[in-house]
Amino acid sequence: MKTTVGSLRIVVLGARKVGKSAITVRYLTKRYIGEYSSGSDFEYTTVVNIGDEPVKLEILDTSDSQDGLTESTLRRYQADAFIVVYSIADDSATVTVQSELEKIHRGRQTQRSAVIILGNKLDLEHFRQVEADDIRPLAQKYQCRHVEISAAEDFSSVCSVFEGLLSEAFEAQKQRSKNVKRRRSILGNMSRKLGNMFKRKSLEDLLLKRRLSPSRQSARRSL
Repeated sequence: MKTTVGSLRIVVLGARKVGKSAITVRYLTKRYIGEYSSGSDFEYTTVVNIGDEPVKLEILDTSDSQDGLTESTLRRYQADAFIVVYSIADDSATVTVQSELEKIHRGRQTQRSAVIILGNKLDLEHFRQVEADDIRPLAQKYQCRHVEISAAEDFSSVCSVFEGLLSEAFEAQKQRSKNVKRRRSILGNMSRKLGNMFKRKSLEDLLLKRRLSPSRQSARRSL
């Protein structure tokens, strides 16, 4: 049995009743449940295969968005990947999405996280209030992808969103690991070179002292 080779954390963000929990549960179980009434964050843990490598996955399904980056909400914005969900039938979606993207930008650590803007409820096209063109400038500004889906009608699209995001986050994580190892190798080589240089310098100083010591000069004069 293969052991996991790493771990990834995805945070699902968005306003109330946009389908965050429905999307998360749909991906994890293939089941669609339309109504959720929880006011608390839920964290799910599972193991997924990315390529041939098993990876521990944590998904934080957040409750309705909170203003600001308080200590209690800061952890939301420290993850390997983010899904910012909105409803295409919500006329305030653009404002909410921009707010969440800005919080991610301010709250995440120095490494760049994988982010996708996910328009949900495509099955409610006849109630559409937000066009793709309304969201596209935000995707360009924050350098992330934008996709529209229906969690109610299309499991494959939900699965593709998660799989694509996980692959992007996992590759970024491996690249960061390589960069850390490379920096450590460079620092180690520099340290060894400096150590050898100081050793040679110390040996040269010792030989010079021995050549110039009074006892050796006296011995030379007596000869």
